[in-house]
Amino acid sequence: MAGLACGKPCTLGWKELRACASAYLRIQESVAATGVRVLSSPLKEDPRILAGESGAAPIGAVIALLADPNLSEIKNKLQLNKSSKILCFLTEGVTDRKSFLEIVWEGKYPSAI
Repeated sequence: MAGLACGKPCTLGWKELRACASAYLRIQESVAATGVRVLSSPLKEDPRILAGESGAAPIGAVIALLADPNLSEIKNKLQLNKSSKILCFLTEGVTDRKSFLEIVWEGKYPSAI
C-alpha cells in the first residue's frame, strides 16, 4: 500500500491539521483493506463503491473505531455512537486493479477485528 506509506506528513499541511484535529490514527493495512471490501460489497440499497486502499482508508478507520474494543478510548473521546454522523472523503478509485483483486477476492490483509 505504497500510497499510505508516507513516512512523514506534509510539512505544509501538518501544522494546520495538528492544530484542528481532535484525534488522528495510524492504521494497519488490514484496516484500509476492510474499507476496500466493505465499500465494494454494500448492504441493502447502499451504492457499490470501487475504491483503492488510500481512498477506502477512512471508512476502514471508522469501522475499526466502532468495532474494535481496543479503540474504545478514542471512540469515547470523539463521542462516536449510534447517532453520530460521520463524513469521510474518498480520495481515489481503484488505481491498482491487481492489488484491489488481491484484497477483495483473495483476502489479502485480513481484518483483525
